[in-house]
Formats: sequence, C-alpha cells, structure tokens
Amino acid sequence: MPRRPRCLPCLPRMAVLVIAMALPRMLTLPAAAPRAQQMSVADQTPARIGNIWGGFDHQPTQSQVQNAERAGSIAPDAQEQSREAQIVQQLDRELLNNASPGP
Repeated sequence: MPRRPRCLPCLPRMAVLVIAMALPRMLTLPAAAPRAQQMSVADQTPARIGNIWGGFDHQPTQSQVQNAERAGSIAPDAQEQSREAQIVQQLDRELLNNASPGP
C-alpha cells in the first residue's frame, strides 16, 4: 500500500494556499515600516533650529536690545547699569575662583 504524504492537520488546500501567500508579506511588513519612517524623517530639514530660521540668526545683539530699550523709554539708568556691571564682575570672580586648575 503506497504511503500518502502527510498534510498539515488536514487543512483544506485553499486555506494552506492563503496562508502560504500571506505569510511572507506578514513577515516583511514590521521590518519595512520603521525603515520607511526613518527615511522620511531623515529627508526632512527642520524649519527652525534654536534662534536660527530662514537663514538668519534671530537672537538680538546687546546693541539691538539697548536701542529697543531706549526707544521704549525703559532703558536702565546709570545707577542700574553700574549695579548690573558689579553683579557681572562678582559672578565672573566667583566662576574664576571656583574653576579647577588644569592638568
């Protein structure tokens, strides 16, 4: 008596065919999705980086701030400027004193 080849737990041939066709696609989908997402993110250029956008630095300079303060009548008087200078000098000294000596 000839031996019959064993089949999967006697599934209908159509079900085996559908599974055989769908299995490779199911295995490749999870791997392809992150790659496509990484490529689209890498191809995009950010519209703004920090204070730079449109090719220009939008951080105001000290002179621009002072001019704007004078124009708005909110410029610090001489006493305030002197006090700010003292504070900056004090912080500078503290930072230099706390800095560790180099090797």
